Amino acid sequence: IFAESIIEYAGQPIGMICAETQCLANEAAKKVKVIYTDDGKKPIITIQDAIDLGDKNRIVESANIPARKR
Repeated sequence: IFAESIIEYAGQPIGMICAETQCLANEAAKKVKVIYTDDGKKPIITIQDAIDLGDKNRIVESANIPARKR
């Protein structure tokens, strides 16, 4: 469930802190250090970026219903 070495998207969970109190959890969270590095890949920002990339893992069609003329 957590990222190990590659972050795929903004907001992806990267870890968990468990503590007996909220105050202790907040203090522990302040001590977490995450270092991001540039992997050289172009970020996928828009839907068109994902389509242009052609990565079938990023595009999921749940239904493909052709339009009908009314």
